[in-house]
Amino acid sequence: MRPIRQRWAVRRRCRCGGPERGEVVRGKELDALADALDLAKLTEDQFVQLLAVVHMLDRADAGVSVSAMSTQSLVDLIARASRKQLRAAAARQELRTLLLEELFRRMADHVVAEKTRHVDAVVEWVVTSGDAEPLRYQTRVVEGACETTSDPVYTPDVTITAAAEDVLRLAVSGNSRALSLLVTGKLKVRGDFGVAARFLGYFDIPKPRA
Repeated sequence: MRPIRQRWAVRRRCRCGGPERGEVVRGKELDALADALDLAKLTEDQFVQLLAVVHMLDRADAGVSVSAMSTQSLVDLIARASRKQLRAAAARQELRTLLLEELFRRMADHVVAEKTRHVDAVVEWVVTSGDAEPLRYQTRVVEGACETTSDPVYTPDVTITAAAEDVLRLAVSGNSRALSLLVTGKLKVRGDFGVAARFLGYFDIPKPRA
């Protein structure tokens, strides 16, 4: 089983009079940058370019990485992005994987132990994007802990199929969006509907700020 990998901490290059190379950038600086972005002024292509630069810097260990942002700022960023912007980003596999795995990784940090003390549930996610091969993940919540893997090894209690942009919005908006997606046919649930209905309630992921 291969759990979602922990991305490198954000680092910045040495500058004259600045921090030494390899010093971790404080998360609040990245949050301020993310919070200041006016995504409504970006086209879908510009939004994709923005994420692509972040991804490139992450892989090069040379600058900003999504993993250094607070969960609140990441949630706000996804909530402020339009569905078209998220769909355009999801059309590129490396960006689709970046956003999905970052959210899945953070779920482990926000699972509510008191609500999951006697729970053992497995949700399988089938994440689609156009004609691309769907990505599959499994999230297991058991006895107050949570782990997501990209190598499905369990028999799932429920399988949820949705486009990447809808999975991202669902993760940050909760059950209110799930009902809308179900009604419009954008979210397909196979298996134990009870597990699906309770699942997002196991986490205290911050709500998007207005």
